[in-house]
Amino acid sequence: MKTRILVTGANGYIGKHVLSALLTSRTTAELHAIRSPFGNLIPETSENCNWHTVDLLDNAAVETILEIIRPTHIIHAAWVTTHGVYWDSDGNYLWLEASVGLLDGFIRHGGHRFIQIGTCAEYDWSEGKLIEGITPEKPSTLYGRCKLAFHNVLLDRIKQGLVSAANGRVFFTYGPFENPARLVPSACRALLENKKIEFNCGSLWRDYMHVADLATSIVCLAGSTLNGAVNLGSGEPIRLSAMLEELGRISQRPDLLVFREQPENATNPPILIADTRRIRGVGWMPTIDLHDWLSATYHWWQSTHP
Repeated sequence: MKTRILVTGANGYIGKHVLSALLTSRTTAELHAIRSPFGNLIPETSENCNWHTVDLLDNAAVETILEIIRPTHIIHAAWVTTHGVYWDSDGNYLWLEASVGLLDGFIRHGGHRFIQIGTCAEYDWSEGKLIEGITPEKPSTLYGRCKLAFHNVLLDRIKQGLVSAANGRVFFTYGPFENPARLVPSACRALLENKKIEFNCGSLWRDYMHVADLATSIVCLAGSTLNGAVNLGSGEPIRLSAMLEELGRISQRPDLLVFREQPENATNPPILIADTRRIRGVGWMPTIDLHDWLSATYHWWQSTHP
């Protein structure tokens, strides 16, 4: 049977890099990519990928595209991700319903392997080191609760023997095309504009990795037989002040970074680390050096800066 891989959200931050990783891997699979008709990023053209513009919240449109493509694999990277909004947006309910419809339509049309791009926010963040099957699943946001609800639907379909599926729980990333308001881009932009910028998160430890490494972990997961939750992180925490200070050195303007004391906040625990034994067990390892790729990320933002 011909392998046909469909990537949703392929014009978004993560989906764009997943598609690039698939193309770079020289896969023999037939590649299909869905972009939102409302998206901002213009997809790169490639003779090795078939692009489709589809509103995934439109059930009829989803049924039509599944009938046309009949994918054997789906990597589902589409969801509401508007910065500052997505944590508690009612759009999460819409995407939960749409994702269940996508999954069940995929199964009806003979699909084999479904990869959901989940989130570490499905866990109880008071635990520090987050381990699949051990750390309690107790999300504190609507985003995390809806992602967890879809995870449970995946488990149900797996239990029924209908599909092979994994929920890749993404931790913290940086890299090209990230939302400009997020931590690393906001620091890069302030440094490029010679503006002082204050952070009150410097004392926090987080599991960060470059989005290109995340993309290869997702491709590896899609090619594996792992089912259920799989953490996608580096497994190595970094103190955020150290990461930001590295950007200061790269820009030669460390004096512009100002660190304030972090107020106590249950939703911002001191440390969050991925236990990555499951994904490493199928042959994936992060390969990107933090300094080199922070530097590359800074210079990418520099190249896009007016």
